[in-house]
Amino acid sequence: MDMDRGRRGGAPWVAVVVACLGVLAAAPSEAGPLDIFGLSARSTALGGGMSGEANDFSALYYNMAAMSFTEPNIGMGILVAVDDVNIGLKARPPGYDLPDRGQTSARIPTSYLLRPRENTDDILNTYGFYIGAVSSLGIPNLRIGGMAYLPVNRLGLQRTHFVDEREQYFSNGLDFELLGVRTQHQVIIVGASYAVTEWFSVGLGLSFLPSTGGTNFVYIDNPTDQANVDVVLNQEQAGNVAPHAGVMIEAAPGVQVGLTWRGEIYLSVDVKNEIQIRGFQTNEDVFPVLQNLPNTLAYSPHQLVMGASYKAEGLSVMGDVTYSLWDRYLNNQAERNANFRNTLTPRIGVEMELEPWFTVRTGIGYERTPVPEQTGRTNYVDNDRLILSMGTGHPLELFGFPVEVSWFVQAQYLVPRDVNKLPSGQYANCEPGVSTLCDELPDEVVDPSTGQPVPQHQGLQTGNPGFPGFGSWGQLLALGIDVRWRY
Repeated sequence: MDMDRGRRGGAPWVAVVVACLGVLAAAPSEAGPLDIFGLSARSTALGGGMSGEANDFSALYYNMAAMSFTEPNIGMGILVAVDDVNIGLKARPPGYDLPDRGQTSARIPTSYLLRPRENTDDILNTYGFYIGAVSSLGIPNLRIGGMAYLPVNRLGLQRTHFVDEREQYFSNGLDFELLGVRTQHQVIIVGASYAVTEWFSVGLGLSFLPSTGGTNFVYIDNPTDQANVDVVLNQEQAGNVAPHAGVMIEAAPGVQVGLTWRGEIYLSVDVKNEIQIRGFQTNEDVFPVLQNLPNTLAYSPHQLVMGASYKAEGLSVMGDVTYSLWDRYLNNQAERNANFRNTLTPRIGVEMELEPWFTVRTGIGYERTPVPEQTGRTNYVDNDRLILSMGTGHPLELFGFPVEVSWFVQAQYLVPRDVNKLPSGQYANCEPGVSTLCDELPDEVVDPSTGQPVPQHQGLQTGNPGFPGFGSWGQLLALGIDVRWRY
């Protein structure tokens, strides 16, 4: 590694860009879009296995310590991703719907649900702009950097869902658990690296996500007319922070080895409601009504990444393996799901310089889903993904500075998955802690007018949108272009 790189410094306005990105760190951010698609046209074209090789601002995500092995630089680009993904619900046999018993119905009957049970044939497309910069500030062996990914059609999206029978009262369908909403958020990362020796570098950084909390005060003057209520909002914004750390070793000429840790991060919304209903003020049990509504969105797990790269004349080969701790997954209701599996994701890429102005790149990766078989109550939907990518880079000179224009195309194939709910002779009541397929109308409940069991309650009644099963499949297509300057 060239220890004089830090003395060259880079343009002063690059440092200004880095500082501005640090200010943006107070905005919503998480690594969801980067986990799924990657960062920078070069790194994405190479399959994303860059923890041992990232040589531009994308090092902020792949390996902070890699900034020490690159010249000061600034880059910007766009990302567009479209989908053709599907969740197909299997036809429900007769006899399982929630019956209509008029005013005595214990649950809203299936025939009165606001939305029909429907397949999912679309998720949100992704349209993003990113910018990043690395500078030395004129300090030998030091690099500081910052990057921001910004959705161009929204600043962020907060949308939750239930993964069990409760979703029948909302969308009455299923969602892809780890796609869609996770791509619709800003990403802000800042960090620094220091070259301890000519062959060894360390890096530290942070990514940020907001948290929202507080208590809303609600007054209902007429309990029979709850469309008219008085509300006072009392919410405050705080922040969740996740550390990033990395080391980079130049093990031999042309050989680099990197190790990265990215911390767990998620967006938390912890809302409380204090509700006063006129007419109930003498009943201490229900006055006021206190509601606690915790929600978690855009979860990214702890990740440990190890990678390496090899460079020869005109040829570079790089790859890494990511170990993700999904067994700590937090669903939208802020519940830990220890049934999720930890995963290993391999990636590899090859880059060849065919001409001084023309470099070709290709990469491949395979991301295994952390979601186990959904044979019980829950309907977490996710698939293994085979990821193929390619692109080119075109170095040129602009105003005396080296510039590179790069583009990529990435295709992700969702390996088809078929889910069947396991039938059984007996079904537990739908209560907290029950993971098996459950009965929303328990058999033992008696009709208060007769004192006898209710005939319509015998056997299994469920409005679970995922019963009796479903399939998921499809593909994602992403493409992008960026330009980066070196100083």
